[in-house]
Amino acid sequence: MNKCIKGWDIDLEFGLQGEKLVEELLKTKSKVEVKTDRMADKTGNVAVEYAYKGLPSGIATTEADVWAFVLYEGQVIIFIDTDRLKRLARKYFKLERNVKGGDDNQSMLILIPIEELTKPMEYETGLHR
Repeated sequence: MNKCIKGWDIDLEFGLQGEKLVEELLKTKSKVEVKTDRMADKTGNVAVEYAYKGLPSGIATTEADVWAFVLYEGQVIIFIDTDRLKRLARKYFKLERNVKGGDDNQSMLILIPIEELTKPMEYETGLHR
């Protein structure tokens, strides 16, 4: 006997919305900045560059609509809206989580916990229930 699970149609619609979001992201003219962070699995942070050799770079000058962080040797990719990433970068800059890094330590980086990239926005802004 085939039993229907109550609410399956709602779950299907929700799933289809997610599929459409990813499809639109991948096929539109959105500019995606891709960053592969080989230290993230050890540190629990992504490093977001904001200056190089004393000049604005990275998040400060990006023209991308979305950033993609490739983590854990390519096993995980996190997409995040650039405006949201900028808000997180400002938050962690104020918390003095900026460090030197990159080639010859010539880059200025903001360390953002990976978990912050995956939290719903209401938690990011402190509006959670």
